[in-house]
Amino acid sequence: MGKSAALVYIAEMAVGRLIRVRKYRSDMDATIYVVAAAERDKAVGILQSNLSRPDDEYEDLGRVSDKLITALNLKPGEFARL
Repeated sequence: MGKSAALVYIAEMAVGRLIRVRKYRSDMDATIYVVAAAERDKAVGILQSNLSRPDDEYEDLGRVSDKLITALNLKPGEFARL
């Protein structure tokens, strides 16, 4: 892995995303996921392709630190339900 590839990998893993999945806006049974992807669209895409919830709303709640990603032992592209 070259120096620039290593920097890209580190930058991508610097943060993950916190995503809420719900059926409707005031859904009290919404589920929160941490996704090991720095970009919002990529994180939502990972969840949409892995969950059986095609009609639900996916809302990005913001970034999470690399410390949380490490604590959950997530690799790039993986996610965990909170």
